[in-house]
Amino acid sequence: LGNKYGSVFSVQLGTEKVVVLCGYDAVKDALINHAEEFSERAVSTLSRKRLKGYGIIFSHGENWKVMRRFTLATLRDFGMGKRTTEDTINEECNFLMETFKSYK
Repeated sequence: LGNKYGSVFSVQLGTEKVVVLCGYDAVKDALINHAEEFSERAVSTLSRKRLKGYGIIFSHGENWKVMRRFTLATLRDFGMGKRTTEDTINEECNFLMETFKSYK
């Protein structure tokens, strides 16, 4: 499509208008020279209508930054990222795998 419509064009996908960047130069220009416009994730119709941009997964912008900070701090308080947590998760995974194998 890039050969026909150029390195930057838009496509209507259902109710969403999507901008397509074709080629290294177009992507580099968008992400370097227009970083502010391209700095956020796309917002889906579902998240916009149902969740109104809240929650850990579907939030964006300043709300996303606040949620991310809170989530990382909370996970760290529970030991996430520490070796003991990894060992516990591996042990639980092994128990789960043994349970699955027992049903063969």
